[in-house]
Amino acid sequence: MPSSVSGEEDDDNFDTPQNTAQDTPQNPGKRHTIKRKKVDDGGDEYYQNLSERELLLTLVREVKDIKSDLLEIKSKINEWEKKINTVQQQSNKNTEKIASQEKVIAVQSKKIDDLEKVTENLYCKLNENNVIVKGTRANNQQQAYREVNRIFNQLGGHEPGINSIRAIGSGKLIVKFNNNHDPTFLFENAGRLGRQGFGLEKDLPPKPRGIRNNLLRQRRELLENKVATTVKVTTTSLLIDGTDWYDYDRNTGLMEKRRPRPTRNI
Repeated sequence: MPSSVSGEEDDDNFDTPQNTAQDTPQNPGKRHTIKRKKVDDGGDEYYQNLSERELLLTLVREVKDIKSDLLEIKSKINEWEKKINTVQQQSNKNTEKIASQEKVIAVQSKKIDDLEKVTENLYCKLNENNVIVKGTRANNQQQAYREVNRIFNQLGGHEPGINSIRAIGSGKLIVKFNNNHDPTFLFENAGRLGRQGFGLEKDLPPKPRGIRNNLLRQRRELLENKVATTVKVTTTSLLIDGTDWYDYDRNTGLMEKRRPRPTRNI
């Protein structure tokens, strides 16, 4: 029988399932993981070996995967934005709370300052005739009375009207007079008493006493450095050379020059 009839020689001219299986991708229903490898002509060897239909399907799957990744990234970004907005809102609320508390603190601080001033004024009113005498040597109340009387005698004054005397430390007495003339007389002669070894202080509450001590220190520095010729000390102010007033600010602890009152044009 001719060889053409047997078909043994013509089998090579036909594609058989065994032959075509090598050209088709294995497991066509499974997603492909594309690994790109550059060749000399700039193309992609993998894509060059695919048919047009396979290439199209592969690209469609890649685009779909990229879109899915983008949606996932956008979802995460939205979550982050929500968290950031939540944190920002909480931060704004906290800022408002802090501002509200600062206002409350400011109001309460003013109330405290006002109450302190009322208390200090009342203390000063009740003790306006008190004088603290420093440098005394009295060991008991009887000696204290005699020493205060002797001070007045040495200054050429009359016998003082003493209500009470109380020791507050080594060489320091609080003398409460019955009138305001005797304290005034002592402070008018403070220079003479200083040369005799005595010192005088007004009986003030702690804070005003600290302010006055600060003013006295500044007075001494101004005179020693010859910045001023005369310095008068009041409760919260300095009068320099009889013209310039400087007031002590309780809130800042600084001295501020007093502005002159505006004059009216008549």
